[in-house]
Amino acid sequence: MSKLIELIRKLGQQSQQPLGFGALSAASEPSPTMILIGRTSAANVADELEAVEGDVVDAVILDAEDAVSAADSDALDRLVWGVGPGPLSDADVETLVSAGCDFFVIDPDTAPAAVASQPDAATIVTLSEPADRETSLALRALGVDGSLSAPPAGLEEITYRDLLAVQRMGMSTGGVTLVQPPDAISESGLAALRDAGVDGVAVSLSDAARVSDLAEKIRALPPRKRSQAQETRFQALAPSGD
Repeated sequence: MSKLIELIRKLGQQSQQPLGFGALSAASEPSPTMILIGRTSAANVADELEAVEGDVVDAVILDAEDAVSAADSDALDRLVWGVGPGPLSDADVETLVSAGCDFFVIDPDTAPAAVASQPDAATIVTLSEPADRETSLALRALGVDGSLSAPPAGLEEITYRDLLAVQRMGMSTGGVTLVQPPDAISESGLAALRDAGVDGVAVSLSDAARVSDLAEKIRALPPRKRSQAQETRFQALAPSGD
């Protein structure tokens, strides 16, 4: 199983130590209920992680453009890392998986077919809007593990409409739900996303202050209010009979 998916399955269940540079024992701290994912390039990943002043992320998404160059990088040895949408070939996918790539964030319109045949690497899709029923069933049949969505441009505060959009996006694919949060999301907005089914947030590592702020807000979140839908979303869903 993908390490990213395993981390998310265990959220809120037990004390866990974040993976990454500078990780310290946190056995006495409450278990987090969301994960924090950093986005960066292979060239900058080591420097940007070191700049996050002691706070660490749970996983990293590398830009596809230079991801293959990270295959021999020591900076990734202790990380759960994946590759974002971009110009990858089937051969690139094989090289990255061999180097330890744990997941792929893909645009279904441009991703190489090889991502569908990697049994231990998760596939997270980016969609501009929730998929229709046929596309949703096809994504599930292909073994997609979840979705990553971005807020509308210029959004500052999470609205109820945004929570509905997140729910619809998650229902399109099943599995995990990841989002890129607004730049200045409040703690209450973050909690609302979490309670709407969001498992983690993905942010650029270039802004160390923002990464640290989000890490603190995630640690301060109260326990998740779980619904029946959230409890069963990792289960296989059969097509309806209509």
